[in-house]
Amino acid sequence: MRLDRFLWFARVARTRSAAQVIAGDGHLRNAVGGTDPGSGCPAAPTCTTDNPVQSFKVVKSASSTTATPGQLLTYTLTITNTGGVAYSPARITDDLSDVLDDASFDSASAGATLAGTTLTWTGALPVSATPVLVTYT
Repeated sequence: MRLDRFLWFARVARTRSAAQVIAGDGHLRNAVGGTDPGSGCPAAPTCTTDNPVQSFKVVKSASSTTATPGQLLTYTLTITNTGGVAYSPARITDDLSDVLDDASFDSASAGATLAGTTLTWTGALPVSATPVLVTYT
């Protein structure tokens, strides 16, 4: 199994468009001003929106970088809310097909389940909370 780091960001939908948030301060802000009488917004932009962005990151690690027959390996997914608002439900899937062709699945923590060769975890990620740890062997 690859021990790469993965980073996902949420898509935030607006009325007619969507933005993929790559980096920044965790907020989508927009302001509009109008000069026509009756516009409801003065020339100085006081009509604003501020949409906090939902985002999280996943870091994957293994208990060993090599394996021998009969050895028990433990994989850990560390899931951290990196946004300014709660992310619920967050859903992580991990394709274990390149692992399960040479090994067997024993168990997973934090409510993660295995269906076929795909491990799935779904749950809430509160703001500024301790990361969720999903371990499996």
